[in-house]
Amino acid sequence: MSNNKQVVLFVDAGSSGRGGSFHSLCDLLRVNQQQGNTSIVVLFNSSPLEKQYQSFGATVLQLRHSVFSTATKSDFCSWCYNKANAIAVRLSTQLGLIFEMLFHQPALTELKKIVDQHKVTCIHLNNQPMRNFFGFMLAKNKNLPVVSHLRTTHTYGFTKAHAKYVNSIASQFIAVSEAVKQCWQQQGLPAAHIAVIGNPVALNKRTLKGARQPSDSFKVVYAGRLESAKGLNFLLRGFVKVYAVNPAIELHLLGVGSYQHTLEQAVAELGIAEQTFFHGYVTDVIQQLSLFDVLVLPSENEGFGRVILEAMAAGIAVIATRVGGIPELVQHHKTGLLVDYNDDDQLASSILQIQQQHQWSAEMIENANQFLQNNYSFPLFSQRLLSIYCNLEHQYEKI
Repeated sequence: MSNNKQVVLFVDAGSSGRGGSFHSLCDLLRVNQQQGNTSIVVLFNSSPLEKQYQSFGATVLQLRHSVFSTATKSDFCSWCYNKANAIAVRLSTQLGLIFEMLFHQPALTELKKIVDQHKVTCIHLNNQPMRNFFGFMLAKNKNLPVVSHLRTTHTYGFTKAHAKYVNSIASQFIAVSEAVKQCWQQQGLPAAHIAVIGNPVALNKRTLKGARQPSDSFKVVYAGRLESAKGLNFLLRGFVKVYAVNPAIELHLLGVGSYQHTLEQAVAELGIAEQTFFHGYVTDVIQQLSLFDVLVLPSENEGFGRVILEAMAAGIAVIATRVGGIPELVQHHKTGLLVDYNDDDQLASSILQIQQQHQWSAEMIENANQFLQNNYSFPLFSQRLLSIYCNLEHQYEKI
């Protein structure tokens, strides 16, 4: 940013309050605080991370939305919104855009008040463009520059009309991986306005501890939301195959989500209930991960995979699916192992390799730590982020 102090409005309309975007917001606020800027955070759902946001000097506000806020969400309103939007888009992409504008008017009215009250100079949309599309409307209405994160390859009905609208504003985009960038480029966002900046992970001597010593019980861990889209059925099937070969193995699930009850029933039916442990939501993820032997991320699709970097920082081995942006983090047989989604035998074989080949596993862990330091340190993230803000200022001045 320039020498002039900025007032940045961060907006996240995500529903979980605990997902990757909410954790990544801490990194953005930290950079903003270091630059002496003011941070205003607007959430549409409560988050256990709000105190952390405040620790970075941010003012945290919460708005209510009939569809995006889970506390006041109306199933009827959600159904009407999805149905009406689908019909409008089918008739005309422009009509779909107009519908979005009308639907989000109540939220826009409140956000305009916040912009005026706090004298906001820049908007940063922390979630998906479609989820936070009203942020672009706000930017256009208030003639403000906007930064938007691109965190997934799911484009959620983003049409040519949406792209045209966004491209008429001074806007810069941050894709968390090359895979995500390419996806949104195909949706009409200019490549010159999309920078690839992965989420950073803080490194210190405590986290870079190396591999755990072999123990009687080999511990497999998954960390993330407990949702069906995360490939957890695939994980269970692979784990069952490993258990059949080696009963001295445990599966630990860190996180919460709507799929937990289904998973509890599944592990009972598969006969692995005594080997499976549900830990709920955890705060110090890296410290918790260091207690296990290998992280498995079995996702069907993943724009980035922040937990992979956290596992590398924790000093444990990584197995992940060959999807989305994951291969940019996990170099097969060098910093971890990649498996094809839904290939149960491949997953089971990979877990057994990590368990049985200790020296090889330790070498991959060391390679992963070095990869992490070279590519995803916080100073490097800060430098890249500030470059985005500078580019945005130059673009804004030309409009």
